[in-house]
Amino acid sequence: MSTISARVGASLTINESFSSAEMPLASSPSVRHAAANLSKSLGASTTPSATKCYNAAPTGSASLDLTSLTDTLGASLDLTGLKVLALIVANPSGNAADVVIADGSSNPYSLNGGDDLTIPPGATACLYFAEQLDDVGAAAKAIDITAGVGESYSLSLVAG
Repeated sequence: MSTISARVGASLTINESFSSAEMPLASSPSVRHAAANLSKSLGASTTPSATKCYNAAPTGSASLDLTSLTDTLGASLDLTGLKVLALIVANPSGNAADVVIADGSSNPYSLNGGDDLTIPPGATACLYFAEQLDDVGAAAKAIDITAGVGESYSLSLVAG
């Protein structure tokens, strides 16, 4: 059984510079904005602990059953009893269509409070949920993904 180690990160650091007329008492008239930046390390010994991962580069639309996935080496991967802790989806700029992540139509697993997550071409969405989502199980296991016909995208998630 593999050991999982993951780093979840999302950042937007902005340095805003001002003239000495705008900030006359400041020796260095600038402000750095980084309050929402995220950097988390996850593994078997962290809280929350990360014990399983799923990585794929699907083509087109799909329904993802979190109780019946395939791991990196091609073996069966079941996330039953675990929570999705983090997810990243990248939609290449060469694609024509959005990638839309939605609760499954049957036995939905809710990632975004029931709202769809739309990733336009050229964009990447990285979400960190900590331990806020439901456990994967028979009644909460499906994620629907809508993408352009023949268009690939990248999807990775960590669960624990």
